[in-house]
Amino acid sequence: MELSLGLVGFRSSKWYILVAACVALYTTSFYYTSTVLLIPFTMTKQAGVSEDGVQIYAGVMIACYSVILVIGGPLAGYWADVGDSKKRPIMVAQAFLLVSTVILWKGTHVAVLIAGRLCHGVAGSIFWSAGQALLADTFGAESIGNAVGYVDLSSSLGYLLAPILTGVLLDKSGVDSVYAMSLGFACISFLISAAMIEGGNESRQHRDSTVPDLSATLMGRLRLARFLLGSRRMLAACLGCFVAGLVLVTYDAIAPVHMERTYHWGPWEVGLALGAWYGPKTLSIIPGTLADRFGARWMSVVGFVGCIPCFVAVAFATDDTSRSKALFILMTVCLSIAISFANTPITAEIIYVLDDKRRANPALFGATRASGLGFGFFLFSWALGATIGSLTCAKIVDSVSWDAAVYSLAGWCAAGAVICLIWTGAREKSSNTKMVNMENSEAGESREKIICPKLDLGDLGDDPVCWSLEEVQMPRAAWRRSIYRQFI
Repeated sequence: MELSLGLVGFRSSKWYILVAACVALYTTSFYYTSTVLLIPFTMTKQAGVSEDGVQIYAGVMIACYSVILVIGGPLAGYWADVGDSKKRPIMVAQAFLLVSTVILWKGTHVAVLIAGRLCHGVAGSIFWSAGQALLADTFGAESIGNAVGYVDLSSSLGYLLAPILTGVLLDKSGVDSVYAMSLGFACISFLISAAMIEGGNESRQHRDSTVPDLSATLMGRLRLARFLLGSRRMLAACLGCFVAGLVLVTYDAIAPVHMERTYHWGPWEVGLALGAWYGPKTLSIIPGTLADRFGARWMSVVGFVGCIPCFVAVAFATDDTSRSKALFILMTVCLSIAISFANTPITAEIIYVLDDKRRANPALFGATRASGLGFGFFLFSWALGATIGSLTCAKIVDSVSWDAAVYSLAGWCAAGAVICLIWTGAREKSSNTKMVNMENSEAGESREKIICPKLDLGDLGDDPVCWSLEEVQMPRAAWRRSIYRQFI
């Protein structure tokens, strides 16, 4: 009995939930990077694509994954928030990952391979939305930066190990051994997630009966989303995630083909070089922890600004010489470190904003933290940037030049730095919420009632909980003007 209770406690502990989420994201990241490396070397043999079409199809395959992230991220976040469990969508994602692995392994036509990539996109959208939402509910806003750091660490390990192991196995044993390894990782992740017991967060299970759940319906979620997107901090965080996704995925798409064409490297050499891109991202826990303590602004600004000279320098790595190769590897390492200081804090900023807004307007959020909605915003923005970047920059490389593509990435980083500098900031204090003691005439006991400012939420009726006192009321027109002034 004691052993059984101990296992239940272990499987429902915060750290086991963190391990389950990290293993799932490690697996999908490993598989994503493995297929990125496989595409240039297997498309011609497996799907009959001509050599001239490899770069275009490489961009299309990555874009297919990103498009599903754009669509599926908000839907997965909604499912995670309104459902009674976040484990259920995670298990569905595990099933899609297994199906995707088999399809990409055995597919012999471009359309079949695209279908497999779309299945992987469904799995990734759920992992990144519902999985991180589960962590946000488990660890809370005070430690979410640290938890996101561990998530980035695990995904970075997948990004780091995948090109090395894939390159070795592809060179020595062929494509089948690579997909068999990926399938084995997917099975392990499935079993770990299946053993997880969701229950590490007391605040999620506690439903405060004094707060009406206005967000339980679809219209309530839409009102909440509209309210959150009226925050300049939330918009800045989403735009920062857009730029980070664009930079990360675009470099994923164009770097392997550039190395193959310019340096004439095979799978093994490309895998080692990509290790220089993914390896330093294992330091993501450092900017995540710093963001928990100091906020996201300066880490994200430093990260984006640091990317600019690296992209300018790597634009000169265009000939097959030792100097050019050394410059490419060195700048790739510096880029990896810089983008980690931008990506992790700006992701955590979304949860910081959510927590501040939830404490200031509890009746609007209802009984949930809306962390699924927050990471839906994150994934939509990140994947939209990834989709645009992987399609446009691959075309720029083919139609113009390599240096034009990386110069455009430097320009995006400059825009991201300006956005984060102006609009991200310190944690807000919940000064708009007032608590008063109200006498319960029926029970004869006092309880705390929430007094919230008047917001454009539709017809709330004479709700006894969310009051609009005269001193905190704001006319609708004045409220709209206050929102407008946030952007000028």
